Amino acid sequence: MSGGPDDIETWHWAMQLNQANAVGFTLDWFRSLAPHNAGATGRYRR
Repeated sequence: MSGGPDDIETWHWAMQLNQANAVGFTLDWFRSLAPHNAGATGRYRR
């Protein structure tokens, strides 16, 4: 890979880290809109 990880394990770790950062960013963004969207992240829990 040009500019990417050399093995699948490293790539997989990097993608998990990327997804975790994206989830954290999204939750912070939702929280920044309070009280306008209060409860939006918990409304659809099963």
